[in-house]
Amino acid sequence: MRISLKGINLGSVLPDERRNLNAALGTVAENALADCERFVPYDTGALRRSGRVALSDGKATLEWGGTEDTSRYARRQYYDGSLHHTTAGTCSHWAAAAAAVRGTTWAAMFRSAMGGGR
Repeated sequence: MRISLKGINLGSVLPDERRNLNAALGTVAENALADCERFVPYDTGALRRSGRVALSDGKATLEWGGTEDTSRYARRQYYDGSLHHTTAGTCSHWAAAAAAVRGTTWAAMFRSAMGGGR
C-alpha cells in the first residue's frame, strides 16, 4: 500500500534548487512517517514496523506493507473504516489523521528545507 504526498507545487522550484528537492522531501517524508506511527493500528507491531519512505526524483511516498500478506493487511486496515481498532488512538486512514494534526508543520518544514523560511 502506498500513500503519496501531494499538494507540493514544483512549478516554483528553480532549476538550481532541484538538487535539494529530494533531500527536502526526504526530511518531510521521514517526519510524516514518524507522525503517522501513533495512528497506525497495532496488533503485533508488524504493520507499524513495515512503514518506510520511498524517494524518487521529485516524489516521496510513504509505504506500509513490504510482503504481499502485510501489504494486503495494510490496505485493509487503511481503507476499511468499519474495522475495530483496539489500540487507543489508532484508526483507518492514518496518514490523513496525521496530516490533520501535522500537515501545516510538514509544509513549513518543506519550505524551510528548500530555503524559503517559514
